[in-house]
Amino acid sequence: MKSWQNLTKRQKNTTIGVSLLALVVLPLAVFVIMTSMKGTTMYSVSQIINKIEAGKVKTDQSFKIAGTVKEGSVKKNSLQNEAVFLLTDKKKDIKVKYHGNIPDTFKGGVSVVAEGLWDKDKEMFLAQSMLTKCPSKYKAAKPK
Repeated sequence: MKSWQNLTKRQKNTTIGVSLLALVVLPLAVFVIMTSMKGTTMYSVSQIINKIEAGKVKTDQSFKIAGTVKEGSVKKNSLQNEAVFLLTDKKKDIKVKYHGNIPDTFKGGVSVVAEGLWDKDKEMFLAQSMLTKCPSKYKAAKPK
């Protein structure tokens, strides 16, 4: 490897250019990756309740919650495509309001991943999207 004094002017300019480009591009790439991952954080019900109680949840911050729909807690309004229910992880519950197309498999006891925002005033999670877990085993209909 040549020492800096033995490099030509063109080689020095190329080295400086590449170094400056790396100093600009690498932090920018890290920023873009971190920003895109920020809204995709998934929490259990207990984790998010603990963050809410500690005041660490911003109302404009989107996140995902995974849990099970508590049996008997579902209140559907089919006319408004709306459902209000409790999501649980067997330790804690959180009230969720979802407005949109309600999946056919949505009911008490089903695993759900909901994405949305925390509404501090209403003390509920406002889900903008919701995925239900499909049954893991096919069960044939009983013969008539």
